[in-house]
Amino acid sequence: MQQVNAHDAMFLHVEDTNWAAHGGMVVIYDPATAPNGTVRFKDILRHLDDRLSRSPVFRRCLVRVPFDLDHPYWIEDEHFDLEWHVRHVRLPEPADWRQLCIMVARLDSRALDLNRPPWEMYVIEGLDNIDGVAKGSYAIFTKLHHIAVDGHAMRDILSGIHDLTPEVRHGTDDDKWTPEKRPGMVGLMGRALLNNVIRAPVRTARAGAAMLPSAGLLSAAVLGRSESGSLIPSRIPHTRFQTQLTPHRVLDGRVFQFDDIKRLRKAVPGATVNDVVIAVIGGAVRRYLEAKNETPTEPLVCGAPVDLRKGQESVAGNDIAFLAVALGSEIADPVERLAHIQQSTTGAKEMQRAVGARQLSELSASFPGALTSWGFKTLAATQILFGSRRPMFNVGVSNVPGPQVPLYMNGARAQRFFGVAPILSGTALAFGVFSYCGVVDITFVSCRRALPDPELLAECLQASFDESMRCVP
Repeated sequence: MQQVNAHDAMFLHVEDTNWAAHGGMVVIYDPATAPNGTVRFKDILRHLDDRLSRSPVFRRCLVRVPFDLDHPYWIEDEHFDLEWHVRHVRLPEPADWRQLCIMVARLDSRALDLNRPPWEMYVIEGLDNIDGVAKGSYAIFTKLHHIAVDGHAMRDILSGIHDLTPEVRHGTDDDKWTPEKRPGMVGLMGRALLNNVIRAPVRTARAGAAMLPSAGLLSAAVLGRSESGSLIPSRIPHTRFQTQLTPHRVLDGRVFQFDDIKRLRKAVPGATVNDVVIAVIGGAVRRYLEAKNETPTEPLVCGAPVDLRKGQESVAGNDIAFLAVALGSEIADPVERLAHIQQSTTGAKEMQRAVGARQLSELSASFPGALTSWGFKTLAATQILFGSRRPMFNVGVSNVPGPQVPLYMNGARAQRFFGVAPILSGTALAFGVFSYCGVVDITFVSCRRALPDPELLAECLQASFDESMRCVP
């Protein structure tokens, strides 16, 4: 039995009826490379059953402490049922990209059952009419709750169920999994008392002491005295995406060549692939808002998660910090926008290093469970009641670098990966960026009220990219 820390538990406590804190990934497969050119649903189940031991996420479920007096615990689910988690659906006619987006958006809108291991997979057959996708292909949409993983951890988990060659292998893992009985209420309450009264104060004191070396720099950052300066406004401007969520989701996106993204990077010295992606997204948001006669005049802010893991640290849980960087949507020229974003991201990274983002994360994770659960719930309830949930940023952008070599599952070659990013109340637009085998998929998720016409934003994304390409030799 392992306890969830405060950082991860936050995703459980801030959920509401219109926002479920899960993210997802869609992988499209071509079965032509599989034995006999086919992959059946039972083959996928057998393959997954063979790979369950590669991540603790698959078979562990949450046990909540009564009255949320402490953070919940992970236990190995004694009632784990693989076939409950993996479902089989078929894409309706005309089986095109639009139908795939609609289906994934609808599946994404449903909350996960947190009485079971917090993940689901949907095998979607019948992808027969999607440009660039072989007829007869199928997709697998995986949903995982953020209390268990972040985007980078999800990538690593999905990599673990793939192979580097099309050969089919079964029974290669040594599975020593042991289920656990659920603990009783008395035992959980006793642990909560011990953690809140004795252990948490000690952990908080230690984490606070580790922050002391950067306390001066942290104070300077709060007071706005960073040497690198800031291009981020103190107040987040309001757009149509700064709204309360509805339960209905929309999804769309475009795919680009990685070599073209690298060409765009050369337009501004020091620019990164992530800077280019944000600049293209900034141009798309600008075009979309112009089409709605809502052209931004103030600088919009992008929230970009950053992986804090070092080396081969555990892939489970969340270990991220958010960088607030300029989106550049108020700037019409693509090269000027990219230069502005490059300057903003450089300053944000310097600030992150100065104030010790990892130390801040560890400090927040050390707080007493009763205090943090009460605090998160009170904050969420107050903001929902008064409609005053103040956004941290206008748009979310999560960029997860993927492998640049082909991956296979059951012998079927993975053709495309694209992310299904979570959105937040007050920030109803999030982009997921995933690179794989020389292509970059940029997809976005929103709620239907904020984005009633996702195909228009997808067209704006393509137009922004095309305009940027015309500016480089």
